[in-house]
Amino acid sequence: MYEFHGWFEISESTDESDTGTLSEGVAELHAMVEALGWRTASATLRVFNGSHVLNLDGLTNRRGTEADELDSLLTHVCKRFPGSYGLIYDRSDNDPEFVGGPNAFRVRVMARGEFVAHQDPFLSPIQPTIEAAAGGGNADLDHGAQKRAT
Repeated sequence: MYEFHGWFEISESTDESDTGTLSEGVAELHAMVEALGWRTASATLRVFNGSHVLNLDGLTNRRGTEADELDSLLTHVCKRFPGSYGLIYDRSDNDPEFVGGPNAFRVRVMARGEFVAHQDPFLSPIQPTIEAAAGGGNADLDHGAQKRAT
């Protein structure tokens, strides 16, 4: 399984969102998003209070075409819009080379023209943080919630 959830605010520079070619760049990005044709994922480019925001969500059987297209799209955003910022959480439980391994999310952060992967401190390790450990059942739910809330 491959899962991802993220958002990115689109900006041409760290000083101003529009340095003169934002409309053309957003039109190009919108065309890229429309061409994806994902069945088990979604990408939307919307405007909120005058800012362009790219939202990405998906859950596929395995890391495949959607993941490759996602990586290409985000590489484009980072290069074409170096003032953009945001993050994406993703995990892959069947890719041994995936950063973080099969029991963890990674967080990729975009800021100031850089796109850097980090270990997730909130939802990982997946077992037992969000899923029961093997054979653990639901017995640990109340105790785990109390432990994290303190």
